[in-house]
Amino acid sequence: MPARTEGLLPLCVAALFGVFSVHYLRRLFTVLRVLRHGERATGHCVDIRWRRSTDSDGDTKCYVFAFQDRDGHEVRFEDHARAFRGFTVGSPVRVSYDPGAPLKTATIADRENWGAVAVPALLGTAFGLVTLVLVVVAGLVAGIL
Repeated sequence: MPARTEGLLPLCVAALFGVFSVHYLRRLFTVLRVLRHGERATGHCVDIRWRRSTDSDGDTKCYVFAFQDRDGHEVRFEDHARAFRGFTVGSPVRVSYDPGAPLKTATIADRENWGAVAVPALLGTAFGLVTLVLVVVAGLVAGIL
């Protein structure tokens, strides 16, 4: 009995898109959790860097922020450049974070800086929908659906 491999390629691509979807949705839920239950601190923009973008021909602006956690340690982190505009080095920001993992959870998202919520929500949803479509296509090609 020969192996059926007709739907294997769409299924492999679906798995890749699924990983991206899970990554962005995890970030979304982390940001929402620290906005609701996290600690707050005052921080500031310490650097603006340009990075070669992997999804376009241009460079991407990355903002680096710093704050002191409740133990007095300085924490530096980046937030999505497409989400935040108008910061200069020294600009004050309000930081929300989980004291158990400040480096992984820090965000400047709030009512004025909503990009840290919108970007992972949009990307997670888009990658999730593409994953769903590819799984259905793989099922149709393989004759399962």
